Amino acid sequence: MQELDEICRENNWILPRYTILPSLIDGLYQAAVYLVCPDLELNAAGDIKTTPREARDSAAASMLHQLHSKAKEKLAELDSSTSDTSEPYMGITMV
Repeated sequence: MQELDEICRENNWILPRYTILPSLIDGLYQAAVYLVCPDLELNAAGDIKTTPREARDSAAASMLHQLHSKAKEKLAELDSSTSDTSEPYMGITMV
């Protein structure tokens, strides 16, 4: 979760919004995270966890995976259209 917040701060994005839902049956938790940045809106769900904090961290990890995938896709697009791939995807600074 902290890494995702750092990426958002470094890129001057709004911090991610989390939703944590408890299970009424087994006492477990699942979280989802929503992120809005220039030209991109992403949602990610985490795994079911035993605490709200673990659920939130799981959702943040899923979002980081999505961001890294999007950055790789964009770099591949840039690589195929130009030889200069030094520009980060949408200004994303990955830590």
